[in-house]
Amino acid sequence: MSYSSNVKIHELEPIYYSANQRAEWRLPPNSIFTTNLVLCNIGVTKSANQANYSQCAGVYGMIRSISLFDGNVELTSLQNAHLWAGWRQFTHSNQYNESIGSYYAGNLVSNEFGARDLSELATGTGANASVSGARIVRGSIRAFATNTTEDTTYKGTMKLAEVIDLLSNMPYIDTSVFKNFRIVIEYHSTTDISLNSQYIEKSNPASITTTRPFLVCEEMLGENAEAVMGKVQPIEYIVIEQDIADLEAVAPDVTGTRVADTATPLQPKTYHISGFNNKTVEKMLIWKQPVNPANIQLATANNGRDVGWGVYNSMAFLGEKVQIRVNGRNIWARSGLDRPNQRLAACVDAWTDYGSLATFANGLSPQTPDATSRSVSVKADGNQDLGVQDFIGVDIGLEKVQDLQIDFERRGFFAQDATQTNQSKYNTQYNIRIFAEVRKMIVPKAGGGYDVRYA
Repeated sequence: MSYSSNVKIHELEPIYYSANQRAEWRLPPNSIFTTNLVLCNIGVTKSANQANYSQCAGVYGMIRSISLFDGNVELTSLQNAHLWAGWRQFTHSNQYNESIGSYYAGNLVSNEFGARDLSELATGTGANASVSGARIVRGSIRAFATNTTEDTTYKGTMKLAEVIDLLSNMPYIDTSVFKNFRIVIEYHSTTDISLNSQYIEKSNPASITTTRPFLVCEEMLGENAEAVMGKVQPIEYIVIEQDIADLEAVAPDVTGTRVADTATPLQPKTYHISGFNNKTVEKMLIWKQPVNPANIQLATANNGRDVGWGVYNSMAFLGEKVQIRVNGRNIWARSGLDRPNQRLAACVDAWTDYGSLATFANGLSPQTPDATSRSVSVKADGNQDLGVQDFIGVDIGLEKVQDLQIDFERRGFFAQDATQTNQSKYNTQYNIRIFAEVRKMIVPKAGGGYDVRYA
């Protein structure tokens, strides 16, 4: 927030609020506001079975979409806002998340080395609670927990410009031009919950109620406001658009000894993605998201905590390979990316910063063959953060997409017994989510008004 005699700070209550459904604000007309819009008091109360917020998205986990309107004209929107806000936490530096970001969001994204393992992280006690040694610990054992009342439950804050690029590229919000400027937040309803850990851990959906948020904004006063009022300029900005494809389960042979490749069958897939056709795209993020709740939540012995980041996992697979073709052109040389370090490098190259990547979080841990000489490809009972931050970044470079193809493959793996293999999070169904930066523009008209169009 700015502190100046030329700035007036408003705390706006929503003009409409329905718990677990929707909140809406309208900025006063004929005024100039900075784009520093801050959503405050974000959280939930929970009538029973108190729990921590999502370890990744924190309090943002309940937000389904964020939209900016001028009347009925949509200026920009972000769908699956909980996922994108969760990803944005990973792109902050670990230091920022440790000291500031985690308190805004109410998450456990930062990492440090400590003595406690996963069970002690959940309970604060256990046989290894005082054992020395290098174990990766999230969030300095912080807990951002729900409670039964708004006064006692944890509530966070969101800077909207962090997830809404239009606010980063507008010099100010002129409500003499955008005469009915609206901010609309939609929540996930309790009936929408298919994966509990999208929102909070160990949840009973029926007992969740969102807290009433408010909006903090800055109104510019005096000569500075008068000088710019009514003078709309062209604005180019990014909207995050999305598409999704299905990666079916793969079924390795878990009987007998390993013969040829039957034990680790190859699963090649080719996806033709049409959601970004005729749009100018700069960067993409490929997210391999789990579908089965059983693969992302631990047993009650670990306090019902998520495996890794729960629904926010992007899983690394055995024998994974990916190539992107844009308008007939391969993005990467030869057959594409086939190693975890290559995928990590591509992600960093595209998205610049990936500051809160936990050690070993984008690769797999191999094991030696078992007693029947079957190749145990992945350590099944180790660190639950293993291989759960394997995002793929793609820098297309402001190209208008006419044809987008994703060539993807993985191998199934088997563990030391059939039950482990059949239930393995590495073999089950996944969503291949694609987030893309698409360019749009607000263009003023000669006679007044403006158009919103793709760049």
